[in-house]
Amino acid sequence: MNSEFVYSGSAWESQISGYSNVKASGRLDAGGDIAGTYSYSTTAPTTSNMTSQVTFDYTPRKAGATVEVDVFIADVTFSFGTIGGNSHRSGQINVGLFVDSDANATDWARGPAQIATNESNSNATFIVQSFFRGTFIWTAPDTSQHTLKVYGSEDGDMQFVRFNDVRIVVRELA
Repeated sequence: MNSEFVYSGSAWESQISGYSNVKASGRLDAGGDIAGTYSYSTTAPTTSNMTSQVTFDYTPRKAGATVEVDVFIADVTFSFGTIGGNSHRSGQINVGLFVDSDANATDWARGPAQIATNESNSNATFIVQSFFRGTFIWTAPDTSQHTLKVYGSEDGDMQFVRFNDVRIVVRELA
């Protein structure tokens, strides 16, 4: 018997990767400027202090399964606005995974810090491009279809933050 495959009740499924199901999004367009005000901590962010950006539907194969949700945002635009001479501003993004109509994030992470420094004596406007990659963990309660939602918030001294070119890969552990 080949132990690399397991019969699921309806089909033979490969177990080599350690995942029983993998689903990937194409390029997703985000929901515009982020207005969320969540400051990163051990307390879960909520839908009231983060801004919805993209959604992705996923149907788990097994109730109680551990699901990894990889979120890659290829383009995070930070606008620091006008910065006075010989000064700087800094900030970062927070990203949360929400499921269905849950008001609290299932998992959340903080992006890398971005700093804009004006070393001249006159005012200048700064826009910084960055990216975000994080893996969020979720335990599937059942085998029904669920809507996974990626939310964001700014954390720092920024004029606005915007997500562009978001991709999601969902992997269910076998």
